[in-house]
Amino acid sequence: MPKKQAETLLNDLVDTIVGHLKKGERIRNGGLGHLAGAQNARPAWDAIPRRANRSRSKASKKVAFRASKELKEAV
Repeated sequence: MPKKQAETLLNDLVDTIVGHLKKGERIRNGGLGHLAGAQNARPAWDAIPRRANRSRSKASKKVAFRASKELKEAV
């Protein structure tokens, strides 16, 4: 497979995975494991100030990966 074609294929795969994770869907890959996004999101919150000024933290989203049993045993 030519390098350009492999790069296009990989970019399309990454775009598809990112789209599904943004929707909050879980992705299961048989031999690798599970990818999950958006369930681990943390909303914005007010930080407890040490001084008089108050600060607001930003909301965050995380992607969690859980390795499959096969991958754990192989490594």
